[in-house]
Amino acid sequence: MKNNESTKTSKLNLSVSSKTFRLVFSAVMLGLATALSMVKVFQMPMGGSVTLFSMVPLVLVCQLYGFGWGSFTCLAYGLIQLLLGASNFSYATTLWAVLAIAIFDYIGAYWAVSLSSLTRKMKSKPLAAALGGVIACLLRYAFHFVSGAVVWGQWAEVSALPAFAQTGFWINEDVLIYSYSLFYNGYMLIEAVITAIGAWAFMRVFGSKLIKD
Repeated sequence: MKNNESTKTSKLNLSVSSKTFRLVFSAVMLGLATALSMVKVFQMPMGGSVTLFSMVPLVLVCQLYGFGWGSFTCLAYGLIQLLLGASNFSYATTLWAVLAIAIFDYIGAYWAVSLSSLTRKMKSKPLAAALGGVIACLLRYAFHFVSGAVVWGQWAEVSALPAFAQTGFWINEDVLIYSYSLFYNGYMLIEAVITAIGAWAFMRVFGSKLIKD
């Protein structure tokens, strides 16, 4: 009986590490991430949203296959999102703005998710995935922050800031576009929590079967 179980485990490990499984798994996760990106918990008025676990599939690919393959998958996802969000380029008034949106809101922001692989060697796979998810979302936050300040700053208004930030330092003329971007893109903190929970739950159930030390 034990020999049969060992054989099954060996077959599972072989299939997970095979090129065919890697391609199929990554393609499925890419499709799933795209589908989940359309399931919005809430939508921000000027673009951006909190989604239902859309970053989790990308984090799983990065946890399973590391930075190199994760970069390829995350870049592919970034290009898909760029195409789906092409209408955002209508707000760009210069070539620089177009490039900034493409890099900071899409290609760079989603490539950064591949850095969730930094935690993959941790002993606790659920914790590694959860922490990786948080890293991914915080890095996305940084990219969106830059885009918000560089491209979308012209829409910065004091009334768009939280009540506690509508006086004092935050509304200084030289600071407003940065405080606006900081608070507006704060939805990524909620995305980080959702991603961490989803990644932790998946690895809690399936991690030991997919990733071996």
